[in-house]
Amino acid sequence: MACAAELPDAGLATPLGCEFRLGEETPAADLFVVVGPGSPLARHFIHRGEAAYPGSEATALARYLVEIGQADSALHGCIAGTMLEYDLAETPADRRPEPGVFLKVRLAEEPGPHDRQRPLPIAALADAVGWTDDGEVRRSVARVLAALPPGGRVAHVGALPGRTPRAVRLVIQEIGRDEIGGVLERLGRRGSVGPATEILADLGEVLPRFRLSVDVAAAGLLPRLGLELYHAGSWSGELDGWLITGRSDWRPVVERLARRGWCLAAKARGLLEWCALDRIYDSRGVFLVYKGLNHVKLTVTDAGVDAKAYAGMTCSLMQD
Repeated sequence: MACAAELPDAGLATPLGCEFRLGEETPAADLFVVVGPGSPLARHFIHRGEAAYPGSEATALARYLVEIGQADSALHGCIAGTMLEYDLAETPADRRPEPGVFLKVRLAEEPGPHDRQRPLPIAALADAVGWTDDGEVRRSVARVLAALPPGGRVAHVGALPGRTPRAVRLVIQEIGRDEIGGVLERLGRRGSVGPATEILADLGEVLPRFRLSVDVAAAGLLPRLGLELYHAGSWSGELDGWLITGRSDWRPVVERLARRGWCLAAKARGLLEWCALDRIYDSRGVFLVYKGLNHVKLTVTDAGVDAKAYAGMTCSLMQD
């Protein structure tokens, strides 16, 4: 709440959301906001960066937002959207971490199985988080891309400036469930790929679409592996799919996660209660608040499996 209070009211005019940790009792969540080029929220971060000290992460983010906000910017050809993520759940209350930057890659509308991935905006991402001397990471990313199967596409790239080691997150789609083991082996992931294949098999009935999330550092893939799992109704290319699903769509998903022990009973109830259309009344009128679930993420590490739910929210003033 303290982090959200620092954001301008204009932030509610665009989708924002929370990252809920389903296996932890602590009532904490990470926060993310969508920043459109030239939007009031973009201007907020630009002004904030201009007031920060030169060379800071805030200055780097402002520089990126200024560039992508220009109508003739070359970034428009490869970046379809920008999202900022605040790691709050594991951050002391008296600290305000700089947000991670996640870029939605502009994909071909109907890619063929042998189409090449467009060049990824890794340089723009590095600039947005204030990285310098990122050549080793970029070469490591290039090696990962070369190992992807035909048709595999990177849908999002991201980086969190406060984390070490420095790494780029790649979110990859259009990989077959039967390909996942071979893909991870080609990418050089250390450790068993069995848990990932078991998760996909166990949840495929209720979450049929998935993306693979990997972190790529200079030395190669980090051990952490993410599976972003989507309800059939929430999977969408350019649209926010969570706007067209509701509580009844997600109930079987939540029940399955709870049975597997990946979601606490209280969090299961909370997720279903989140899916709702609410009203807020103030002096300006009546606001409609739509809340929905976008996807579930299962993170596989040597310590086991952790589940998170990514929930979105929009707020708009009702018109007479």
